[in-house]
Amino acid sequence: MTKLSSAHLKILVFFLFISVAIKAQDNLTKYQNNVFIKNWSVCGPFPNEKGKNINTDFLINAGGENHIKWKQELTHKSISVPSGKVGWIKALADNAGKLDIKKYLSPNQKNVAYCASYIECDDITPAILKLGSNDRLKVWLNGKLVHMFSQPRAGSPDTDQIPVELKKGKNQLLAKVDNEGGNWWIYARFDKLE
Repeated sequence: MTKLSSAHLKILVFFLFISVAIKAQDNLTKYQNNVFIKNWSVCGPFPNEKGKNINTDFLINAGGENHIKWKQELTHKSISVPSGKVGWIKALADNAGKLDIKKYLSPNQKNVAYCASYIECDDITPAILKLGSNDRLKVWLNGKLVHMFSQPRAGSPDTDQIPVELKKGKNQLLAKVDNEGGNWWIYARFDKLE
């Protein structure tokens, strides 16, 4: 058996560390003023009927909606799929900023989905969180519920505008979007307050 020299071992450990760091930051978006978030992870579908809906915390097994630190390998119970569990999958918004949830999750009628992204800021940044959704919407920033729209709708980009403060470093944006039927999507971006 060949022994690795100390220098070779350090190089191997370095590349292993870099590959893990790159993988962990796949969904990290550098803050850009008034630019739609494109890199997301989505999880679902979860039921939107029989007493379970946008007000049901489907992430309770991972700390709940206020405390979750989502990651790709997490799974959650869901009666909406035959396997009984769903996980997080990477998703991209289109060039206009719309994350079309129907492209990523099935079944996609009368269900609920979570959409999550990390936004990195160089400084504390007061901003307006601009949102649009189809249908109902709940949004958390760094574990704090910052917005809820409780009626079915087909809102356009920037329909909802919520003052928030992004902290220096990594900020977790978690959105929960339900679907009564038809289209199922979300738009999100931050506009710095001057």
